[in-house]
Amino acid sequence: RLPFYVAVVGLVALSSWLLLRGAPESAEGSLRRHLKEVGAKLDRLIESFQLEAAGQGLAEVASGSGAAEEDWIDRQMASIEWVRGVKNRLIEALNGKVRYGTPSFRLRTSELPKAEVAAADARRLVVVTAGKMRDVPWSAVDPREVYAMATAMLGTERAADRLGLAVYCLRSGLKSEARKLLESLK
Repeated sequence: RLPFYVAVVGLVALSSWLLLRGAPESAEGSLRRHLKEVGAKLDRLIESFQLEAAGQGLAEVASGSGAAEEDWIDRQMASIEWVRGVKNRLIEALNGKVRYGTPSFRLRTSELPKAEVAAADARRLVVVTAGKMRDVPWSAVDPREVYAMATAMLGTERAADRLGLAVYCLRSGLKSEARKLLESLK
């Protein structure tokens, strides 16, 4: 009788320990979790127009990846390249003859009244507001303002611009803007 009770208590203890510990994660589950984490980081970098950092981070992931990750990495790199194309054209347009001005330039944490973009490069915008010039990193610009600038400065004639901007909007959480752009590609 005693060995039976010891076995039952042992089985209950083992079952409880397994339930509390959780099932071991499969290799596929671990890969999915890792790709989800990398994807979230890429979303943040793309949303803040830090495309060089996104590309470098993806290259680091690719160097240690296996065949199962290659397709995902290729799709992520394509997203970065589409958005990079829009950013480069937007920078070129912002440095052109026509200036982008708005009554309220939206930043992530505040707004700049009566603002005009005087210049832009890969890292920042030079914004004139209240008679003063301010360096504004792309990462500080609200994604809705990037969308507004891109549509105002680039227009919507080029399919490549619409696709790149749609990818940017999707990665930035601007779903209705992305849907509108993607539907215009049909």
